[in-house]
Amino acid sequence: MAFIILSLAVLLSASSLALAEIQPSPEACSAAGVITLIRVVRTGWQTASVLGSSTSINCGIDVRVDGIVVRTGSTIWNGDYWFLYVPVGSGSHVQTCIVLSCSDVVLVPVYVPQPVGPPGFIYAQESNLTINSTVVQLFGVNEQTAFIYAMIASGLWGYPDPNSYWGRNALFPAGPDGQIPGVSSVDSLWREYFRYFLHYNQVAGDPDNPKTNVLRIWVADDTWFPDGTYLTYKTYPVAFWNIFDRMVYWADRAGVYLVPVLGHYASDVDHSFFDRQSTHYAHQVELVSAIMNRYNLNARIAMWDLWNEPDIGHDAYWASVGGIDGFKAWAGGYIADVKPHSSNHLVTMGIGGSTTFPGVPPWSWRYHFFYNDIPGLDVSNHHTYSTAEDQYLVDFETDWHQALCKPHYESEFGYNLWDPGNNSLGYGYWPWYANHTRTAGWPAISTMVFLNNSKGPYADYPYLGPLPPYPFTFKPYGLDEPMG
Repeated sequence: MAFIILSLAVLLSASSLALAEIQPSPEACSAAGVITLIRVVRTGWQTASVLGSSTSINCGIDVRVDGIVVRTGSTIWNGDYWFLYVPVGSGSHVQTCIVLSCSDVVLVPVYVPQPVGPPGFIYAQESNLTINSTVVQLFGVNEQTAFIYAMIASGLWGYPDPNSYWGRNALFPAGPDGQIPGVSSVDSLWREYFRYFLHYNQVAGDPDNPKTNVLRIWVADDTWFPDGTYLTYKTYPVAFWNIFDRMVYWADRAGVYLVPVLGHYASDVDHSFFDRQSTHYAHQVELVSAIMNRYNLNARIAMWDLWNEPDIGHDAYWASVGGIDGFKAWAGGYIADVKPHSSNHLVTMGIGGSTTFPGVPPWSWRYHFFYNDIPGLDVSNHHTYSTAEDQYLVDFETDWHQALCKPHYESEFGYNLWDPGNNSLGYGYWPWYANHTRTAGWPAISTMVFLNNSKGPYADYPYLGPLPPYPFTFKPYGLDEPMG
């Protein structure tokens, strides 16, 4: 646990954007500039996003579809431009022009509709998350250790005195290394764990403290024990599935969706998980496929997070296999290997957003596409630890999410200010970010922690009082489920 927390704190500078350094420029139009890039993304039967780059700052720019100007706008301070919902048709050709320069002419891609999920399941509709044709927003928190400790406490990892690990987790009653009292089994662990969500949803609900309806939770962390979850699944399948099943059951009783994190490796020692020919990778695919198969009919899973921060801490390795091309080959291949087992759920990948990754562009639409334009990735993803509170930062990113035509999940965020007087992590809950991103319509966000870090904690965290009971749920006679 201490290693994971230290690693995250150390890596914040790499995984966070220097947002405060990016400010609009009052510089006048540089008319001699040229357009250097155009990108067209089909977003609907009759719409597309048009994005690009230029060496012209603050200059007027036209979008031409089949030779006709359909949109006008301006490049921004770095020469970038983007237009949303540009009217197009099948076979249309698009070009952008500024004062003395025009882009290449680009054929509009074929439109491929996103699949509609079964009743009750979360699915993608353009850049929104949707259930039964209704747009939804998810707000939640991260849990790095509860599932891992449950395997240890169950005696599955060979730790001495395993019973001492019952109830240990990263959140409750007070993180980062908490222990819920009165827990002595898998069922009592998850029953008591999700009662905290019942409490916080009684006291939260204002724009700075939304009600919590999703938990992003690590079920595998190879930094602790390479192949640890895989070996547990293979050696003790009944015990493993019991831990997972009871987690899903009590999350459902609490009305909390789950985003299980299925892979994580924070060390730079071993890169074999990113080698699709390795034994570690084969084990990963086998484990993930089995989990997806088991829960494919369970709507309590919001989406699967296939790997947490694969871009963080592995710069030399990714550079050795082609940089972003090698990264996308691994990520796209991994998705292709497991997605056939997840016909009813979306997949995402917890991108840290490393600013030291080989070839990474500066903060721009190109940065968002750099990490998230991956074949088969249903939900774009990013982690933000910062202190900048400027509305345009949210507005620009909102546009880029819509331009890529994928729902976005900011699966970690925190107010990143080192102040030991607040907590030992150097980051904490960020009310401004929660409020402004949700107001902008972001589909899903998860704070890393509920702890205060000079901006205030989430709701009345840490709450140490009595917890509410679960709402009564009718169970048909003979259904073997313990009642709360």
